[in-house]
Amino acid sequence: MPIKFVDLFQQSWNFMRNQQSFTLFAIATIVVVQMAFILLLPASPEILADTQPQQIQIDSEKLLSVLMPTILLGVANLFLTVLMILNIQSINNGNYQHFFKNVGSALMNFLPVLILQFIMVLPLSLGASFLMASPESVMIALPVLVMGLYFCIKLSIVIYAYLLESPRKTLLGSIKFTFQLSRGKIFPLILFCVISYLLPGMLSRLLAVLGNDVMGAFITVVCSAVINVFMLIFSFRFYQVYRQMPAN
Repeated sequence: MPIKFVDLFQQSWNFMRNQQSFTLFAIATIVVVQMAFILLLPASPEILADTQPQQIQIDSEKLLSVLMPTILLGVANLFLTVLMILNIQSINNGNYQHFFKNVGSALMNFLPVLILQFIMVLPLSLGASFLMASPESVMIALPVLVMGLYFCIKLSIVIYAYLLESPRKTLLGSIKFTFQLSRGKIFPLILFCVISYLLPGMLSRLLAVLGNDVMGAFITVVCSAVINVFMLIFSFRFYQVYRQMPAN
């Protein structure tokens, strides 16, 4: 039976409305973290833009200060993702108490999830790097990029498999389970990736035009937080349905 994505959207929206405490805490936490990074650790891409070729060696020390806020924000966002997935699971199991109850469990599972994320995107990143570094070798880079994209799609739900399956699987076991689960069911995964990865990214870029000042940045962050929470709930529900879907 095919997955009805419209129904998943409706169920996700109903979840947000029915679980207002979780939804508001999730959105507020994301907003606080994002605004803290914007206000306290502002990125400075102008440093690199203004750097002359002869200054590259001298100013290379500034590269870390430019990249560090992005890296730290990515780590914080991934931790919040793990925390929210565990909270949604608690809500489904009927033992949810408050938003920060699963912080300890999120901390214990953060490193494995980070490793799984790295494994998921590594082949695609390598293909993209080859293509950008040497455009003339497109005949070599393109197959790597295509295989990386395929690998990324196949493992797009590996985090949910690791966090939600009981008993908990190992990292390698979660990867094998996800590959087996997606056998003969790749098309729903492609749609899932478009909806949960590409669509939020496009919406975030559209909202970014509002962020020329603090108020604009705040509005952008709030809207992005709402989208992120909705998409996380949608992804959780998709995994539940996809797991029960028979292979074609």
